[in-house]
Order: sequence, then C-alpha cells, then structure tokens
Amino acid sequence: MLVKTDARTPGTEREFPAVAALPPAETKGTLRGRVRAELEAWGGTIGTSPRSGLYFILGALLVVLGFLLYIQFFLIGKMREQARTATKQYAFFYRLAAANYVPDGPDLAFILEALKNAPFPVIVTDKEGEVLQNNIFAYGDTTEATQERLRQMVPELDRQNEPVEAEIQRVGPWVFHYGDSPLIRRLSYLPFVALSVIALFIAVSYLGYRNIKNNEQRSIWVGMAKETAHQLGTPLTSLYGWLELLKAECAEAGDGEPGSKVRRLERAIVEMERDLGRINKVVSRFSQIGSIPELRPGDLNAVIAETAAYLRARVPRLGREVRIVEEYGKLHDIPLNRELVGWAFENLMKNAVDAIEDREGVVRVVTRRWNEQFVEALISDNGKGIDSRQQRRIFEPGYSTKKRGWGLGLTLVKRIVEDYHGGRAILLESAPGLGTTFQILLPIK
Repeated sequence: MLVKTDARTPGTEREFPAVAALPPAETKGTLRGRVRAELEAWGGTIGTSPRSGLYFILGALLVVLGFLLYIQFFLIGKMREQARTATKQYAFFYRLAAANYVPDGPDLAFILEALKNAPFPVIVTDKEGEVLQNNIFAYGDTTEATQERLRQMVPELDRQNEPVEAEIQRVGPWVFHYGDSPLIRRLSYLPFVALSVIALFIAVSYLGYRNIKNNEQRSIWVGMAKETAHQLGTPLTSLYGWLELLKAECAEAGDGEPGSKVRRLERAIVEMERDLGRINKVVSRFSQIGSIPELRPGDLNAVIAETAAYLRARVPRLGREVRIVEEYGKLHDIPLNRELVGWAFENLMKNAVDAIEDREGVVRVVTRRWNEQFVEALISDNGKGIDSRQQRRIFEPGYSTKKRGWGLGLTLVKRIVEDYHGGRAILLESAPGLGTTFQILLPIK
C-alpha cells in the first residue's frame, strides 16, 4: 500500500490503493480466460455444427431416396405390370376373334373399343412394322403422314416397355407396342420434383438455422462486449479520480528540482493519463458494439497511418525486429467511423505482428481504389500463415490459435467492416510458412 502524507493537513496520512500486478497470461479463472472459454463453448453449440448439419442433410436424403424408390420401383412398376397384363389380354382377344373371324362383327368391335379406351398408348404392327391398329389417332385415319408418325413412335414405346407378340390366325404375327400412361409419366417426374422441393427446403432450413444461430451467437458476444465496457467503466472513472488527486498533490508540493520525486511523479502522471486515455478509447469501442455507429467522411490513409505509428512504437517491446511498410494510394474521403475502423486495422496489424515468430519480419499495408464502388486495403505479413483447416473458422467468436487473447479480434474486424460499413473482410491468401494477406473493402459512398 502506497502511503502519502497530506500536505494540507499536517500529521494526517491519505491511503492510496495499491495496484496488483496482472498475470502475464490468462488462465481459466481470469476474466479473459472465462470469456474466451465461454465464447468457444457457445461457438460449439450455437455455431453451425458441421456434424449436426451433415446428419440433418443425410436424414433428409434418406427420406427422399426412400420416396424415390417407392415411386419408381413399387408404384410405377405396379402400373407398368398392369399395362402389360392388359396388353396381353388385348392380344389374346385378337387371337380369339381371329379364330372365329366375322368381318365387322360384335367381337371385333368390342376389341377395337377396348383398345381405343386403353389408358396408355398402343400401336399394333405386323412383323414388317406396318401399322395395323392404334389408339393414338382417330380410328380410320390411315393417311401416309399419320402412318409415318406412328412408325416413328414405335421405337419410343419399345424403349418404355417390351412389346408383346401374338400369332393371329389367317393373318400372321402381330406386335403390340405400348407405352406409359400420362399418369405414369407424371409420376416418374414426381421424385425429381420432390427431390428439388426437399433440397430447397433443406437449403432454406439450413440457412435459417444458421442465421438464427449466428444471431444468437452475435447477441451473446455483443452483450459480453457491452458488459465488459460497463464493468471497465466503473474502475476507469475511479482511476481518473485518483489521478486528479495525484495532480493536486503534485501541485501543492510545488515545483521540485529536476530528478526529484515530484518531477518523476509528474512524468508518471502524464504517462498514466495517456494509458487511461487508451483504456477509455478501448471501452468506447466496446460500448459501440451492437449499436449503429455514426459514419462521417474521413481519410482512410490517415486512420491506418495513425494505427501503424502506434504499433511501430510498441513493436520493440516484443523483442522482435518487425518493419511496418506502408504504401498509400490516392484516396478520397469515404464514410467511416474513425474509432471503429482504426480498431479493425489495429487488430489486423497486431495479428500480423504476432504471426511473425522470428525476430525479423515485414508487415505491409497497401491502400488503393479497387473499383468504382470500393477502396481496398491489403494487410500482409511473412509470418507463420494459417492452416487450410483453420481458415474457415478464423472469423468465429472465441476462436484463436494464440495462447493469449479472447479470440474476438477478427470477429470484430468482420463485424465492423461488413455490418457497420457495408464492406467486405476477406482472408485473401494464406499458407503455412508463407504468410497471410487480408483484404478489406470499404464502400466509397
């Protein structure tokens, strides 16, 4: 505990609370560790689980396959068998009629009427393929055009069903070619229609499920961000109060000699004010998550340059030699929230610096006009890169390959760029040992 004598009241002492040192890395018991563990847990249950989604799709496909097999092999097969039985009966009746042939007699008229009313197409030909009877065109239509069209239809009917041959007395062999009824044809299309409908249903259901889960997940980490800002706001206000008391103490102590405790304390107060301002900025950023930020015309190059300067001053503390190379194109002001956009690029550039495990590395930032609608910013590094299996998860809340951190950096980047500014945050390319490049697109208007 730091004890300071009150200069205004001799003999009295004012107690200032000591600040406990933070551990170098979070554990499961720390706030950061608990938040990260909670987000990872929610990410596994609320996020789109590949295994549960696969089971859902496989189950739906099995239902469709069962329906298809029922239609194709049972229902349609049964109807085709009935059509074949009826065709054999027509052939049998023709043989009976031929055995007791009476031209234009009632037996022949009955057979022709039955053939005419058959619910499926039938064409009767002789062995040479000449059309003798049919129920497709009007009875008695023997024009050459009709006959030619019927002859062309015979191969199609034979592809649908095997023809039935019958030996007719005093005439010779006849061949009964028959096809599928309109009902069978419609039923044969039904499985594919059903498959399309169910596939559409699966797609819509999956997208709806994914959207609901993403919204739930988003609301959780947005709520945690706001709660973090609220929890940090209370001690931050208290720290500002203690800082003002320290200023008052220094003012009452008067000007000290260079190198005196008063002067050292004044320099410490200046640094503390800067750090508190930095913390206050972070709290302000967290408090804006979930709200609609105000966008104003701003210079993207200036925002990135400010962030790069901030990181460049802190890179030596990491014990690495990392160069931050900036290449700025000529850009007009675009609508942006300076604080949030600066936060997004700070996260990207911090990740790039952290990815450089060797003592030397390069982080490159390039801006330019991408097309008539967007400006582009590329953030690349020559660090360790990202494995292809991990690339799909890098924007998920709570997911991180680092021992430190909450796993929210890239999630915040995506939300700030896409949800708040209508842009795109894309992992452009990455490979283990070759580095990573992120592409940020922000709309011009």
